[in-house]
Amino acid sequence: MGWMTRASCVVALGFAGAASTLGACSGGSIASVGDGGSESGTSGSSGSSGASGTSGTSGTSGSSGTSGTSGTSGTSGTEGGTMTCTPATAPAAAVAETSVQFQAIDAGSAPNAWRSLGFDRDGLCTTKTSADVCMRQAGAASSNQEDGDNGIDNSWGKNILPLFQTVGPIQGTGYLTTDATGAGTLRLTTSGGPMNVPVTSAKVVRTGTSATISVIIPTEAFVTEMARVAGHISASLCSSSTLETIKQEIRQASDLPLTGAQSPAVACNAISLGATLTGVVDGTAPVIDPGPDPCM
Repeated sequence: MGWMTRASCVVALGFAGAASTLGACSGGSIASVGDGGSESGTSGSSGSSGASGTSGTSGTSGSSGTSGTSGTSGTSGTEGGTMTCTPATAPAAAVAETSVQFQAIDAGSAPNAWRSLGFDRDGLCTTKTSADVCMRQAGAASSNQEDGDNGIDNSWGKNILPLFQTVGPIQGTGYLTTDATGAGTLRLTTSGGPMNVPVTSAKVVRTGTSATISVIIPTEAFVTEMARVAGHISASLCSSSTLETIKQEIRQASDLPLTGAQSPAVACNAISLGATLTGVVDGTAPVIDPGPDPCM
């Protein structure tokens, strides 16, 4: 960040809250598929790099195709295995409309915990080198678009929480209220009071007093809300240069198009959020007057 180090930004906010390769598939499951062994199989040498190397056992033609089955390195004991990712889509039990109160929200505060929180929202397993997704915002690192395990979309946990987090999760009671389309508000409690994060396309799976949620946040609407509460969080955020830097980093966390399918022809203008809620009960967020803007 241009105005201070990332760690300094975190402290100023007071907000309690691998590199992948084409062979890693963003943490997805990897399947190695044998090609049925070499056609000639003259020496059985094709099993030399497989863990169990069954193709080299008999040294015969290898035409039965067993050579790649037990070899850990893939086709005919070579390094050419086929990679697959199984998207972690929301189950049929997920609902769009809800009105709940929760005691805590975990969107991935521990290192890499974000990777397993939420659902896949675009049917893709995106790595930092993927070229079939929306255009990143100006200055955004390619790693910002990276999915979690099996395509889970949770840019909030990966890119937004590090901006705000100090030594723990967001504290205090929160609320999630959405309509039949999944649009509504996620209210979070910050050190400066409530923050009403606008959300769309909610997917909620509730089990007793816990719930798994996945929502999509319109980037510019969230930037506006951040500007509204900034002065309540810290007077240091009243500085226009400081706040503008934070706004830009929020924009750079955009990993989805707000409407439509992923495409390199459209801009990324929404942020995915996956999280686990605990202490969940039915409830509606009360109306709270935040008072005058300290920055004014």
